[in-house]
Amino acid sequence: MHGAHVGQLQSSLRATTEVLKYGRVLPGLGMDASSPEWYDKATRLRISTVGRTSGKQHEVIVDFVSEEGSMYVTGVRNNRDWIKNILRNSDVEVTIKDITKKMVANLVQSEEKRASVQKLYKKKYPIISRLVRLAGPGKRVFELTLK
Repeated sequence: MHGAHVGQLQSSLRATTEVLKYGRVLPGLGMDASSPEWYDKATRLRISTVGRTSGKQHEVIVDFVSEEGSMYVTGVRNNRDWIKNILRNSDVEVTIKDITKKMVANLVQSEEKRASVQKLYKKKYPIISRLVRLAGPGKRVFELTLK
């Protein structure tokens, strides 16, 4: 059973790499653009940050969770460039399918809120959550709000 989980994770990582390399849209990004919650059915988003040293746009695709109208993102490791970029400049653009929104990424300070976000990740991404500790203690979690 464990091998099956690793295989699914590897497949997901390959698909993410394919999107970054070739610009293909992941199947999990399908949604009804007219929905008031434009991100309801999505599993991943593309987040664009401004490079902290280069000033150039930097894009990555990340998993996210939502609750009560807010979206949250976190990384596997705190040393990722996109995380460091957000810490320097919290203005971001978030794209889900073909919908792009200007947003602000605010660092979640509350341990209670981070624990709540971790539970959301475990529920939405049960396989990945078993292999990687997302939004756990020491992880930087950002709340994305419309600008």
